[in-house]
Amino acid sequence: MTRKHGLVVDHSGEVMPQAPEMTFSLSATQTLVTALGELDLHGDYYWVDETWFQDTTPRPGESATLQAAFAEERQWNAIPDYGLINAQATLRLNDGHWEFTLWGKNLADKKYYIGVGNYYTAFGTANWFKGNPRTYGASVKYNG
Repeated sequence: MTRKHGLVVDHSGEVMPQAPEMTFSLSATQTLVTALGELDLHGDYYWVDETWFQDTTPRPGESATLQAAFAEERQWNAIPDYGLINAQATLRLNDGHWEFTLWGKNLADKKYYIGVGNYYTAFGTANWFKGNPRTYGASVKYNG
């Protein structure tokens, strides 16, 4: 609770900002020995619960209009939970010099959000910032 100008505002029902209740990841890597060299196959799953970026409680005695504005704004203060699937394959050649990697992130092309810009009560706008779509790539590494 916070005391401001003699008023007591109860913040106990508010959600902790930027602290999802649960995040976790599961991963597995399998190394296979081939005629060319070692092949590492890796996959992982990453989960983030609903995440609040701000939460506010109007002071007691505020007008019904202001309380309604707070209630309307509240719907934009959190992003939904999401899970992402990623994978990677790395081949290290037997010569000890060359390494080739293929990777992909967000393989299910999940639409998800990573942040909030909420200016609803001030300017009438709020934005959820999108996470990256499915991405993939490759790399080649030479160890001299």
